[in-house]
Amino acid sequence: MKELEIWIALVVLALLIFWNVMRINNHNHTPQATDDTHQASEPTPRTEQTAKEGHTLVEMNVSAYCLCKKCCGIWAEKGKVNGVRVTASGVPAVGLICAAPPKYPFGTKFELPDGTVYDNQDRGEAIKGNKLDLLMGSHEKALQFGRKTIIVKVYERKDQ
Repeated sequence: MKELEIWIALVVLALLIFWNVMRINNHNHTPQATDDTHQASEPTPRTEQTAKEGHTLVEMNVSAYCLCKKCCGIWAEKGKVNGVRVTASGVPAVGLICAAPPKYPFGTKFELPDGTVYDNQDRGEAIKGNKLDLLMGSHEKALQFGRKTIIVKVYERKDQ
């Protein structure tokens, strides 16, 4: 019986990941980077709308988190479905995901100065105003990233 439950959980996880990848590919407005290491540059002194390019430049206070209890509090365990951590939007917490304020709908893309693009699929109590929190693969990577004020390209979902 336990083996059946494990098998079902793995199938559900595979389907959730497949669904998330398909959804991201359907809403992708910019190329996605494949790793989660960043060397963000110093902010440029501007924030402006660039409609012809389809994005807005926004100065944001950017931090990082992982899925541990220190970073997620009660959501480290409470936010699991069949043993898999799920974001506020309902997708598995894997890959290049970020938490952004509610003014940015789920699916909004955020491009860092190094070209890495994060998909907004999460929220957080402390994520307000122009704050952005990036999902990292480990607590060490989250601490290493730290907190930075940088200019981020924001690509709003076109179907909203």
